[in-house]
Amino acid sequence: MGVADELHPGVAGGEAGGGQLLLGGGRPLDPGAHRHVGGDAALGGPLDRRPEVGTGRARLGGAEDQVHHPKLREVADRARLDRTEVVQLDAVLGRDGCRDRLPDLAPEAALDPVQDRRLVAGSVVCRWGRHLSPASIGLALAGGQRPPSVSLGGVSVATASASPSRASVKIPKDQVIVLFGATGDLAKRKLLPGMFHLSQVGLMPERFRIIGAARKGIEVAEFRELARESVQGSGRKTLDGGAWERFAGSLRFAAVGDGFEPLGEAIDAARGELGEEPEMLFYLSLPPGAASGTVEELGKLGIPKDARVLTEKPFGTDLDSARKLNALLNTVFDERRIYRIDHYLGREAVQNLLALRFANGMFEPVWNRNHIDHIQIDIPETLSIEMRGSFYEETGAFRDMVVTHLFQVLGFVAMEPPTSLEPKALGLEREKVFDSMSLLAPDDVVRGQYAGYRDEDGVADDSDTETFIAVKATVDNWRWEGVPFYLRSGKQLAQSKHLLTIAFRQPARRMFPLDCDQIVESFGHDHLSFELGDPGSISASFLAKVPGPTIELGEAHMQFSYADTFGGTDQALDPYERLIHDVMTGDRTLFTSSEAVERLWEISMPVLDDPPPVQSYEPGSWGPEASDQLILPRRWHLPSDHV
Repeated sequence: MGVADELHPGVAGGEAGGGQLLLGGGRPLDPGAHRHVGGDAALGGPLDRRPEVGTGRARLGGAEDQVHHPKLREVADRARLDRTEVVQLDAVLGRDGCRDRLPDLAPEAALDPVQDRRLVAGSVVCRWGRHLSPASIGLALAGGQRPPSVSLGGVSVATASASPSRASVKIPKDQVIVLFGATGDLAKRKLLPGMFHLSQVGLMPERFRIIGAARKGIEVAEFRELARESVQGSGRKTLDGGAWERFAGSLRFAAVGDGFEPLGEAIDAARGELGEEPEMLFYLSLPPGAASGTVEELGKLGIPKDARVLTEKPFGTDLDSARKLNALLNTVFDERRIYRIDHYLGREAVQNLLALRFANGMFEPVWNRNHIDHIQIDIPETLSIEMRGSFYEETGAFRDMVVTHLFQVLGFVAMEPPTSLEPKALGLEREKVFDSMSLLAPDDVVRGQYAGYRDEDGVADDSDTETFIAVKATVDNWRWEGVPFYLRSGKQLAQSKHLLTIAFRQPARRMFPLDCDQIVESFGHDHLSFELGDPGSISASFLAKVPGPTIELGEAHMQFSYADTFGGTDQALDPYERLIHDVMTGDRTLFTSSEAVERLWEISMPVLDDPPPVQSYEPGSWGPEASDQLILPRRWHLPSDHV
């Protein structure tokens, strides 16, 4: 049965002003060609009067159905839905029994189309909590002549997606998720709120179970209360009764402190409840030291061969431990079903680097050593280690930030154009960058520790762990020969930013008067700056002539903001949410292979084997002075008033 045959009474009505809504043709609705007062409106066809005016019928490519629902007509009119969109939306609403519970639209006529789409999808999916199909709604609303991006209940749908695999939203198959570290900090801050939000917007499976696992046992009711408090504390998700009750009903708990038998029983019970061989996902929200033992125990449980596992960074603590962990994972899981998560790659602004470079013709020709002087990847934080002393003592800023986030961003910046946007092609080009990187030299690294770090809970009195790191890295290939990459991150610094700066070469010859030299020297290199924190922005800084009768140069800045341009970015998925959804649907695009992980540790080993001394710095500063000397004769772009 086709979609048109599924049309139920209530698609669109002729009651408003005695008119009729005609659905035919296929041309997107001209927003200026219809009104609610005394006329007919055609969706996809010309405005036309028919003999059946006032009878409340909708024409669907020749088929007719009685319609009675004025609200859907109002939605169609104000949100500019075309024939396919109305039919798809009505089919979904009718299948899940929500057609008669459409929200009342605000009376103001000034609502823009993007807001109307969010109202339709968000209200129907979330307010009444029915598990509708965002894919159906998304595919419908992504068609026709639309703005470049709309947000549907929290899911960004691009009307002209660069990748066929991302043109529609995939819904995962029924799934049992085992969350190790379920009572830990990451689970409470990100994972439990994130999975609830995915459930709210219809991106969790139709049926699922989440089994929390931790060494210390708690009752299921306690785990559900912990999850509820986590969601409320996240500040982003609202607890509407129906949606929360359904999510809470999926939660289970198993203690593993005295063995994995209770977990095995919980998994069997959850699979039995879902039936029909649900897929399995094991999320190891654990430090590297605990991950290995957990994988060994999972191997003894006899888990399904097609189970997926998601491991948190850092992947090991050095090259040897990474190799051992990869080998152990491969004894239990297929490499194609091992997902090494770096949540930084889930950021929209990071992924947009691919679009900026390869969807436009203006950037790639100058994206090389002939035009670029150097590149900075700078992620300072004002926060301290925040009660994570034990974790930080085992990792430090170098393992926590450089070997993971900063190197991954470097890979996106430096990669060659891939043959496609498929996971294998993208991964291959990133790995080529890592293969071309020189081993880090201890002399090209500055380590720092903020004053007072050793007084933090869980930190040794004589700790040598760095809370600040600055690195000079090089990529030895034709494109990047002679272009240094400067990486910096640290705790308790003067500003929190996620900044990528592309600094361009100075002109070969200065043509302006000598009195312009001072502004040229103080300004430095013209540059592109990418704020990688969501929602993100891009700014261009360069020199321009100051208006007036003389030749005088001044700094000029232009900025593009995602929020201002596309709107609705507050509804986008959190990076963890995006990546969890990718794992459940089997999309490996933003994950790292075992070979890449081991290569990054190989690059890092000279610094780990012979670390430079830790230098103290004051909280609220920009770190040790040696980091400024590392970048000479250049200078760090931050601090800056223009990003």
